[in-house]
Amino acid sequence: MGPRGVSLGLGRDKGDYLPEYLLEKLKMVQHHQVRLATGTLLSGVTAISAEQRSLFEAIDVPPPTRGKLPREL
Repeated sequence: MGPRGVSLGLGRDKGDYLPEYLLEKLKMVQHHQVRLATGTLLSGVTAISAEQRSLFEAIDVPPPTRGKLPREL
C-alpha cells in the first residue's frame, strides 16, 4: 500500500492516499500515438500495473483504455 494521508472520500476498505502519491503513480499512465511510414496511425495506453489499477478503483475512476480516451490529448 502507498502512503496514507487525508481522506479523499475513498471507500472505507480502500484506505486514504495522499493526493501527491496518487498523482505520482497515475501520471505514469500515458497515451501514445505513432504514425508509421505507411501512414497507419497506431495508438494505445501505457500498460497499467496492478497497483495503478487498484488506485483507480480506490478513487472510483475507471482506468483508461484504448476505447475510452479523450478525443484530444
